[in-house]
Amino acid sequence: SLDNTTGWQAGIMTRFNLPIVGIGVQPEVLFTHKSTKHDGETLHANYLQIPLNAIWTFGIGNIHAFFDAGPYFSYAVDIDKAFKAEKFDWGLGLGAGLDIRRIHAGVRYDWGLQDIAKDGNEKIKNKAFSLFIGYFF
Repeated sequence: SLDNTTGWQAGIMTRFNLPIVGIGVQPEVLFTHKSTKHDGETLHANYLQIPLNAIWTFGIGNIHAFFDAGPYFSYAVDIDKAFKAEKFDWGLGLGAGLDIRRIHAGVRYDWGLQDIAKDGNEKIKNKAFSLFIGYFF
């Protein structure tokens, strides 16, 4: 049994708007700290994560709502030795939020589709709920 823990994430993103109104592509490069508790011990992993999201924005003036969805690909750059896990992970993300002027804020849920457990007796998949805030330069 694994218990949820709180981690953190930092990174950069950009957005490419397509000629279709409100439709775009938003690639990101993130450094993500994920952890879990197992039998009273907290296990940590740091990932380089690359989400490739399609995004739909709509709004008026300087306030726009958005929905995004797409795959992510992760590589573990550091894993606790006690946590025997595969280095590569991938899955799907789904998010929503607001762009207010240059501020970008929202929520996202990532569903890991890769079984990262090296032990064949267990199945472990990353799942993450994120709250985020960013600034467009």
